[in-house]
Amino acid sequence: MGSLVLAVAAAGVAVSPGLRHELRMSATRVDPGFIELYLTDEGLARACLRTGRTSELSVSVRSHLAEAENLELSAVVGGEATAVGGTLPTRPGEVSQALLRYQAPEEPYDVRVTLAGRPEHVVLQCGKERADEGR
Repeated sequence: MGSLVLAVAAAGVAVSPGLRHELRMSATRVDPGFIELYLTDEGLARACLRTGRTSELSVSVRSHLAEAENLELSAVVGGEATAVGGTLPTRPGEVSQALLRYQAPEEPYDVRVTLAGRPEHVVLQCGKERADEGR
């Protein structure tokens, strides 16, 4: 009975490209050299709070790199060249946080946070839903 189940499973994998893909993906390891970049408090970030024209955004980084590394963090506000950022020290398995302060435009805007030389990024949209409600 056990060999019949094994034969049916093997035939299913051989015939179905979807099953072959799933089997291949389940045996594939994720490169341990990656960074988690995320909003520290998503609810607070989405509120896009400001004092006057100044706003701030807290981001967190969890390192899955093999060694400690200083990462260059930057944020572009509203697509303009004015950027905020700095160096964020990281250690494997630990979370580092950064508080970014910037001048918030009056109209809806995006804040795009990136790490220099790395693919990880996060985008926060501020004021877009309020602008869309008036339509």
